[in-house]
Amino acid sequence: MSYKSELKAAALQRVNEYIDKLVDAGIKPRSVILFGSYAKDSFTEESDIDICVIAENLPEEESARRSLSSHLPHKGVQAISYFPHEFLELLEKLNIMVLEIVEYGLPVIDDSTFAKAKVILERLKSEGVVKPEKDGWRVTKP
Repeated sequence: MSYKSELKAAALQRVNEYIDKLVDAGIKPRSVILFGSYAKDSFTEESDIDICVIAENLPEEESARRSLSSHLPHKGVQAISYFPHEFLELLEKLNIMVLEIVEYGLPVIDDSTFAKAKVILERLKSEGVVKPEKDGWRVTKP
């Protein structure tokens, strides 16, 4: 196993530990998506492990959801979270962060919420509304 493969395996172990921590805290994730450098295979040993948690029973305060790891920390894990309806609405509104997560993210667990988001993004791309580019997104609302 290469060093990079070992790093990724260790990162996935931390993600699974974080999922256990969420469940212990009473949060039942519907989807957990690995995104950022670990999803794009551009990580180094100093990279944070970026995850998106989609769940129903999250903090009501938006800032608490966007910095979930501040409220429920775990070494090396940076977690943001969304309610399922909120995640899909932000995708339809072409939120850049959500576009990135859906385009490049890797589902660790999924109840079909992320799969539904992938279908929506593919529709938006096929309609020419959005297009991923080297350094971001081209958004051309019809």
